[in-house]
Amino acid sequence: MRRRMTVFTVCLLLVTVFLRAGDAWDVDIPYEKFILDNGLTLLVHEDHKAPIVAVNVWYHVGSKNEVQGKTGFAHLFEHLMFNGSENMDDDYFQTMEAIGATDLNGTTSEDRTNYFENVPVSAFDIALWMESDRMGHMIGAITQDKLDEQRGVVQNEKRQYENQPYAVSYELITHNTFPKGHPYSWTVIGSMDDLDAASLEDVHTWFKTYYGAANATVVVAGDITPEAALEKVKKYFGDVPPGPPIARHDVWVAKRNSTHRMQVQDRVPQARLYRVWNVPQWGSADTDYLDMVANVLTTGKNSRLYKRLVYEDQIATDVNAYVDAREIAGLFQIEVTAKPGMDLGQIEKTVDEELQKLLKTGPTKAELERIKAQYIAGFIRGIERIGGFGGKSDILAQNMVFGGSPDAYKTTLQRKKNATTEDLHRVANAWLSKGDLILHLTPYPELAARESDVDRSQLPAQGEAPEAAFPAVQRGKLSNGLEIVLAERHDIPVVDFTLMVDAGYASDQFASPGTARLAMDMLDEGTKKRNALAISQELDMLGADLGTGSNLDVSAVSLNTLKMNLDAALDIYADVILNPVFPKADFERLQKQQLARIQREKVTPIQMALRVYSGILYGKDHAYGLPMTGSGSEKTVAALTREDLIKFHETWFRPNNASIIVVGDIRLAEIQPKLEKLFQGWKSAEVPVKNIGKVDQKPEQEIYILDRPGSQQSIIFAGHVAPPKANPEEEAMNMLNNILGGDFTSRINMNLREDKHWTYGAGSFLWDAQGQRPFLTYTSVQSDKTSEAIQEIQKEFSGIITGQPPTEQEFKKVQENELLKLPGTWETIGSVAGSVGDIVRFGMPDDYYQKYPAKVKNMTLNDVAGSAKTLVKPGHVVWVVVGDRSQIEAPLRELNCPTHIMDADGNILE
Repeated sequence: MRRRMTVFTVCLLLVTVFLRAGDAWDVDIPYEKFILDNGLTLLVHEDHKAPIVAVNVWYHVGSKNEVQGKTGFAHLFEHLMFNGSENMDDDYFQTMEAIGATDLNGTTSEDRTNYFENVPVSAFDIALWMESDRMGHMIGAITQDKLDEQRGVVQNEKRQYENQPYAVSYELITHNTFPKGHPYSWTVIGSMDDLDAASLEDVHTWFKTYYGAANATVVVAGDITPEAALEKVKKYFGDVPPGPPIARHDVWVAKRNSTHRMQVQDRVPQARLYRVWNVPQWGSADTDYLDMVANVLTTGKNSRLYKRLVYEDQIATDVNAYVDAREIAGLFQIEVTAKPGMDLGQIEKTVDEELQKLLKTGPTKAELERIKAQYIAGFIRGIERIGGFGGKSDILAQNMVFGGSPDAYKTTLQRKKNATTEDLHRVANAWLSKGDLILHLTPYPELAARESDVDRSQLPAQGEAPEAAFPAVQRGKLSNGLEIVLAERHDIPVVDFTLMVDAGYASDQFASPGTARLAMDMLDEGTKKRNALAISQELDMLGADLGTGSNLDVSAVSLNTLKMNLDAALDIYADVILNPVFPKADFERLQKQQLARIQREKVTPIQMALRVYSGILYGKDHAYGLPMTGSGSEKTVAALTREDLIKFHETWFRPNNASIIVVGDIRLAEIQPKLEKLFQGWKSAEVPVKNIGKVDQKPEQEIYILDRPGSQQSIIFAGHVAPPKANPEEEAMNMLNNILGGDFTSRINMNLREDKHWTYGAGSFLWDAQGQRPFLTYTSVQSDKTSEAIQEIQKEFSGIITGQPPTEQEFKKVQENELLKLPGTWETIGSVAGSVGDIVRFGMPDDYYQKYPAKVKNMTLNDVAGSAKTLVKPGHVVWVVVGDRSQIEAPLRELNCPTHIMDADGNILE
């Protein structure tokens, strides 16, 4: 039987002959290149076989020139370019179709935007007039109506694409093959939110930046001479402004070293496997060879993956591999559509088998000759056309824009002509052996919701709140006076310890500010028999955690350990508490870290306010009058010595000045002898008494401005002193605060955030302390609303006392919320330890939290409303505002409060 010769077979044989003769690869697309005075690049190619001319305009701008938050601009602008220019304010398609234009379109990629058409020679001037008008005379035609219209068109294009089967894979592959911030890490069409946010000013800026003549290449190909084309292009494009300088990304190949797996479902009948590798950029030798590797795998029925998956095993219906070569990086992608019902795991295994064979031995010489013939045949067929995708004008433009020379394609041709099996074997191993994204896309099953009889017109009735259980507090005392406070919790075999020393930041009153913080940071840096690394290693081997730190009133050393390792963990714990040596090298390291922390605090808005607020509120002689961050000042911390930390430990770490809180799976009879053995040699001594005496309210409101030039927002802290934590109105005051500013739905937050939209959030809180404590309201508002925000907060302060006291509805909401959240409050050992710590720190009764639910339940609206006069003092508020002085000072001074300018160290400048 004679084999029938198809047209393709004949062409392929002819090309093979050309290959042997060495003629087919010597392709030349003649051109002349001109650069206009405004920077426009003109390429002209003569082809007189038909009386038509292709006009192909490439702008060197694509989605990679966008930034996150403003994606989709390149493609949106492409649409706007067809909506009319200043001198042809009509749809471009209508005009171009009327002159017989064919192959008419515009496209956007990650790297370029192009506009092209083939027109009869007789319409060449019209085509140039149209293209030059939208290049040089466009901005006046871009109106809000046109922007809104094309925004809607693009969004519907996006919806249309996303409605197609398998479309979800494009978004997932885009976002997961390039790192965040890489200019290929978002899609060309952009996000709906970014398109919605695109303003007319944004679009005008885009045009002015990227649509100048110097950023464009115009290719004219067809029945025209270079001289005639140059004359006409000068005439129509010569007045177009060159545009500004443009920053460009260099090559950024995002090669990955490990496999990333993903799964997704879509409403499709067949599953599909995707494997994607990050590879080099367009025009690189490795990318040219990888393109040939892709052809070995899937081009033609004899390609490896097609033959195995579709023809032999019949587990797939189609398979494709290709290189997506972009200007600064590329992707190598394999896609396999499974035969209905086939498992993607089996398909992935088969693909990997074939890929591993290729990586091991490379392609055969026969395969190489086949793909070379296929490639050059396709290239030659493409250059029969002067325009459109893959036509001669397109090839010249692409190679000029990406390769720097219109004939850069010849380099690729010669590479592929001379490619060896070794070249393909090498690049396959270099780029396809690791670092792939594997995506399994599977059919979404047929699912349906059942009929429901739920009444959704109202919330279901809530059952009675469960009782909150707080363990009984037990006490013991060691022979040296150290108090043990125990709460048993036997749910898991873990024991938690907290040694609370009555020191804290307030103890810096007797030393240099910053001493307590640095001393506690250093406590676990070494003991007489263990260095810091040994302490860390031993704790790690035991699965135990040890921590140190301070707050305003107390310094603490904590330990959390499995009960089975209790004795070994306690030995380390006691060693850290009793025998710290504050090593000199570690002291110098941590001292530098604390100085760096202070420097950061002095430029960070919230910390700037906290550093100065307590000094204003309490005065320099009060123990609470130091920076609320506890870090001290640069001057005081720089002057600290190792001996200062030793003195801190010797002064404050005394058993008569401490309590050890124990919570967990242990009984008092078990733990007391262990602690007695470890701490019996620890001696009591007299300890200084911190001055946390009562201070008066400020006689009037005051405003302190900390200048932070360039701030877009102002940080506002407002407050005054309030009663200590241990006071008879504590529960009522907390509920009042929740109404005023403690909850999301509180008055202050709903006013400034939900009603005025001036802030992301606002609130108030009581900064717990043994003495009078700060009652603070805080927010961060846009700079131009600083004065107005202060007035609104002041209105809320005054209103809750007089004009707008708490309502029954507000009271019931916070009361019920407090009761309902209690059962979950003490879920963990750590949360129980925190509450026991409050009992110790603030001298509350041991059964305080056992009786707390009843106190809340018995609270009345009058109790809460009455506490407002105790808590809120509108006439005595200290306002600290951190912001741009040039924007906020004048409006703040109009509030008729004494206003001061203060630096970050708390010094009043004016």
